[in-house]
Amino acid sequence: MEFVRKLAKPLAPVISFAMLLMSFAMPVANAKVVTTQTILDHAKVKQERKRLRDFYTRKDVKSALQKYGLTATEAQARIDSMSDQQVLLVAQRIDKMPAGAGVGEAVLVVFLVLIILELLHITNIFSFI
Repeated sequence: MEFVRKLAKPLAPVISFAMLLMSFAMPVANAKVVTTQTILDHAKVKQERKRLRDFYTRKDVKSALQKYGLTATEAQARIDSMSDQQVLLVAQRIDKMPAGAGVGEAVLVVFLVLIILELLHITNIFSFI
């Protein structure tokens, strides 16, 4: 028993210091309350982003984008880089357009959003800007 005490006495400060250092290295868990509205908003943005991707796979939209020198894959990349508010804004403008008419306006809205992203240096697709 005396042997254990002689061995434990000098090791106690070292072990205490090691335990103190380990407490600093542990990450702190952060938890937030997630409201139902937050989950619904996220689901809506996800749904609208998918709808926009599907919109750009249409032949008439692809041909209109090609007139502006933009391919469908570049448009898809732009959609992926849009913020949630931008996705909802473009989807809302597309919803307000009459069916069958306004494809040119939809492409114009998208083209304007792409130019805004270009001017903010978020993307670099138009070399002339």
